[in-house]
Amino acid sequence: MIELSAGFIISVANYVSESTYEDVVAEFETAQFPVSLERRDPEVFAAFQFLMPTAVVVYLLKPYVDKFISKMAEDNYDSCKLAVKKLWSHFLARDRTFRSRLIGTQGKVFDSDLAIELSFVAKTTDEQYFRLLFPQELSAPEFQKAILGFYSLMEEHDRAPQTSVLKRLGPVGRKGHYPRVLTWVPNEGRLVEVDIIQSSLQKTLVTVAIPPKG
Repeated sequence: MIELSAGFIISVANYVSESTYEDVVAEFETAQFPVSLERRDPEVFAAFQFLMPTAVVVYLLKPYVDKFISKMAEDNYDSCKLAVKKLWSHFLARDRTFRSRLIGTQGKVFDSDLAIELSFVAKTTDEQYFRLLFPQELSAPEFQKAILGFYSLMEEHDRAPQTSVLKRLGPVGRKGHYPRVLTWVPNEGRLVEVDIIQSSLQKTLVTVAIPPKG
């Protein structure tokens, strides 16, 4: 059962071993971010690749966003940053503990530009959902920058949704209730939005720049 008082909700596919994430949960709780775990059955998902649920989905609940941003921006290395580094180590590092495979209906294993092991999800005050996916083998410092950039952007949007850069950009390649998908460009140090329809049609990652503030 999900605890609404939680700081994080971590949704985990039941094929992921508990040992892969239990130290992450412990570090978040040491940093005073209560965690609620949700185990889910594997999904059969026949829509766009970048909308498929990752093996682990992390939701940071609204009352804890400011605290999380503050912790991530600090120079010192506390349990919050240690939890984030362990997420990277288990799910994104080159020698990661856990690795997923994307298998099509014909049994073919697909490569993906973006990792399918881990994502972060945010809901804005104007009822939009955003998910953050990560490039394969992203470095630990860039992983931290991506998460900080993502939640900082969500907070900027919530402060003034009508003039937000995300409002000006508009939903890219999205239909119906699907979330908007962002990812990080390590060599440029910035977030971009994934055009999920064009990425599917062209069978390669297609992104759109997020306009600067102002």
